[in-house]
Amino acid sequence: MTLGSPSIVGPVAPCCERIRVKNQLSGARVRVFVDGDPNPIGDLTVPWSDFEIPVDHTRLVVGKKVSASQELGNATSPKSPKGVSIQPVAFGTITFAKPLYVCGQSVLLDVQADPKIGAAAGSRIEIWQGSMRLGTGNTVGTLCRVDFDPNQRISVGAPLQAVQFICTSGSPQTTSSKLPVIPPTMPVRKMPPVELVRTDGDVLLFVECARLIKVRNIIPGATLRLHRRGAEIFNRPVPTDQESVWVGDGFAVHEIINADQSMIFCEFTSGVPDKVSVHRLTGLKRPRIDGPLCDGAGSVTVSRLTPGATLILFADGVEIGRWEASDVSIPLDLDVPSPPASITAQQQLCGHISPISRSYTAATRGSGRWSVVEDASGDNLKADAFAVHVGLAHSGKIVLFSGDQYNQSQNEAHPQDIDHAQLFDCQTLTIQKIDAPKTDVFCSGHAFLPDGRLVVAGGTERFPLPDSNPDPHHDHSPGLRNTWLFEPSTPPGGTFWSEAAPMQGGRWYPTLLTLRDGRVLALSGHPEEASGLHNNTTMEVFDPATGWTNLGVSSEIISAESAYLYPRLHVLPGGDVFSSSPMLSGQSGRWSPGSGTTWRDVSPVPRTYDGYARTAVLLPLLPDDEYRAMVAVAGDADSHIIDFGTAAEPNPAPSWKSLGRRSAIAAGRVRVECTAVILPTADVLIVGGVERHEDENSKVLDPELLRRAGPGAWQWSAGKLAAATVIRSYHSTAVLMPDGRVWTAGGNVHALGGGPSTRHLEVEIYEPWYCCIERPVIQGWPTAAHAGQRVLIKVWSKNPITRLALVRAASATHGFVPDQRYVGLSHVALESDDLYVGQVPGSDIAVPGYYLLFACTDKNVPSVGVFMQILP
Repeated sequence: MTLGSPSIVGPVAPCCERIRVKNQLSGARVRVFVDGDPNPIGDLTVPWSDFEIPVDHTRLVVGKKVSASQELGNATSPKSPKGVSIQPVAFGTITFAKPLYVCGQSVLLDVQADPKIGAAAGSRIEIWQGSMRLGTGNTVGTLCRVDFDPNQRISVGAPLQAVQFICTSGSPQTTSSKLPVIPPTMPVRKMPPVELVRTDGDVLLFVECARLIKVRNIIPGATLRLHRRGAEIFNRPVPTDQESVWVGDGFAVHEIINADQSMIFCEFTSGVPDKVSVHRLTGLKRPRIDGPLCDGAGSVTVSRLTPGATLILFADGVEIGRWEASDVSIPLDLDVPSPPASITAQQQLCGHISPISRSYTAATRGSGRWSVVEDASGDNLKADAFAVHVGLAHSGKIVLFSGDQYNQSQNEAHPQDIDHAQLFDCQTLTIQKIDAPKTDVFCSGHAFLPDGRLVVAGGTERFPLPDSNPDPHHDHSPGLRNTWLFEPSTPPGGTFWSEAAPMQGGRWYPTLLTLRDGRVLALSGHPEEASGLHNNTTMEVFDPATGWTNLGVSSEIISAESAYLYPRLHVLPGGDVFSSSPMLSGQSGRWSPGSGTTWRDVSPVPRTYDGYARTAVLLPLLPDDEYRAMVAVAGDADSHIIDFGTAAEPNPAPSWKSLGRRSAIAAGRVRVECTAVILPTADVLIVGGVERHEDENSKVLDPELLRRAGPGAWQWSAGKLAAATVIRSYHSTAVLMPDGRVWTAGGNVHALGGGPSTRHLEVEIYEPWYCCIERPVIQGWPTAAHAGQRVLIKVWSKNPITRLALVRAASATHGFVPDQRYVGLSHVALESDDLYVGQVPGSDIAVPGYYLLFACTDKNVPSVGVFMQILP
């Protein structure tokens, strides 16, 4: 038997008296080590696979790594090859999980909050109310849970207060965290019943030999009680609305498990306890390797596991380690053989052996890796809501919607056959169906409002008429006037979509763009059939408080037959809107909000420009280049860039200039229907596309990378990146995920409309090279800040942080991401250890809305992103 290394749950700091270790086999002897010290700082035989090990915290040295090994029988694992770096002690004001209820007997505090808000890893916390100390707890990992002393509970009146004690301090650090408490919002003496979670995703939890009980619908602070086989196995106050309880031995078939909750000091009890009967295990799911997966020391997530099962990993068919699944999805700390091997996984439980997982090859640390997402049965996940329209919401989920899905019969059958919307979870890599707009939003426009809602306007009124019929739309579709709002914060089972006031004219193939004042501009498209017109030449702006306002007609926005559909629009520093698509004059145009509907010519568009078949991008706005505004149009054999200069030195005559021939991979090749995605490193990744319209035999699978070569200078990288496997062309999309990976989906086979056989429904994700490098960690940040405000960011990193950057949450369609925006924070300065000060620029640069905040090292390695709202 080959044992795998346990995983350390961080953060770890010199104050930590206990360290959480996961995924070792139950009954194993676990040892915890610090780099350079052969003697363990912790040594314990653990009862199960998720346990806190007492350690000698005086031997924890900042900058070194903590690792763990396990021993069972005659087998001993190596130490965790990746481990967790020991961070300096940092502390601040503490916040409590909300809500806090009268009679509650437990509270939760979070380390990862605002830089000045958060308990230090390993600190001891006392909770007080007035002059009464309610209880004491220690921070382990990212959380501090405090269960109150006997007979203590939250009372009416005084708010709570937390006092923090840190091992490196001679005196306690007193915080001022105070929140009012509220009575439980329940009828007298009755609480809602808790729910035993039967399935987690696609994994059935209550099967024989499984070992994890999950409970939800708990009133925070209530006491949760669990019984199995008639005996009480858990009786403890719980500070959150859900709890996971690991049991000592596996479930037996037909045994009964039940759960209830109470607040004894308020004499509240739940109704009939929820109960479940354990089922016979008939088989195990095929495990899924979610990645990132890199050669050498690192971590990889494996999911679709039954808690308690033994997970086995293989490299080129040879076993490299065994772990116990502490949950349905677990991170593994392992050393992947190099050169990269074929990695597979399998799980075993109660004599059952799962099918072997799909094979994945680890990425090299320069080219990155592509992987097609798997579904519940190990096949390719299918985004049944055709991903022609997508957006990354601040919930961390990508919304997909497609109306008739490029199927004429579905358009003619609406509203019955346009119910196509889904949510893709960027963390679990799963997808769920949700409600959809009740009008045909296929070929609509969309942009995010400052409050995080997605405004969607327009769509397909009908498909083009046969050539023999007179049609003012000339082989195009008339557009709809309808407007819909998508609310990311909708609770499960709720209605995500609501209809707003319609536009004054229909639009098919319009572009929507969020302006510096938070309103959304709608431009171009074909109007409704009743108008009798071919083009919608009006300019409208949307304010959720007042609806749409018609600014008037602008004759400049009519161009060639298709060149001004889905125009490529960008908000420049200063607030002007730039169209890299050609106007009536054949030139790119510029419009100033508040100046009526007049567009000014800027520069003749390169003759190779091909309308919405080309992607365009506003290049990253960086403080070390004084937020110089530059736009690139990519996909031509010879792509182009335009430079508007800076606010201090504007370019009086900006013009399109050649970017030079692209990388050797794509040199001289046209690339239509591709999408440009800005990475957190400030590089621009070009993905998808074909060389010839409507011909997937001319597919282009290799990504290209546009990189900054210095102030005002950009060039194509000559390095070769890993190639995608799924063809992405007409109607494909791509957006940046919160962790810095790139999500791609959609595309019609040979640009054909029709049923599912004409669509690419697979989801494929690109893991850039930085996923294989130890990344900084943002530990604290303000969840919202005003444009122009200074912000304090807490970052743990082994290398200096040289850039803090905001990347706007984006929505994409037809090869363009109008919401996309990269904003570096100016005046990044170190306040103290791991605390950085950044200046958010004005709303003309940081257009209001939700952004992903990244911290980048001097080697341009980014952290995982966290959501931050920029207010006007």
